[in-house]
Amino acid sequence: MAETAETIEWMLGGLSGLVVLGMIGFFVSEGLSGTDEAPQLSVHAEPAPADGEAGLRFRVENRGGQAATEVTVSLALADGAWRSVVVEEVPAHSSATGGMFVPEGARADGAMFTIDGYVDP
Repeated sequence: MAETAETIEWMLGGLSGLVVLGMIGFFVSEGLSGTDEAPQLSVHAEPAPADGEAGLRFRVENRGGQAATEVTVSLALADGAWRSVVVEEVPAHSSATGGMFVPEGARADGAMFTIDGYVDP
């Protein structure tokens, strides 16, 4: 019984060692191949909230290799009204979500989100 437990301990220790070496290898390769690729930002409308909240939701995606801060997202409504909001940070290879309130009586159909700019961190 003690031999079986010792064998299991050695197997788990070896597996743990392989996991640690794999993580170290991944971090080293990411560090050496770090890209200076600029942020690649896009914005998409999200489905309307189920709780009946009056507003439009959006998702900002960054497919670039660097983070973007102070991302300005604007919303143009069909009746010509504009709204904008600043998203603090969108990390590299990540996304952030948010929403904007729409004035009462404004038409949300045909609304268009745009990204007006960002600041390098």
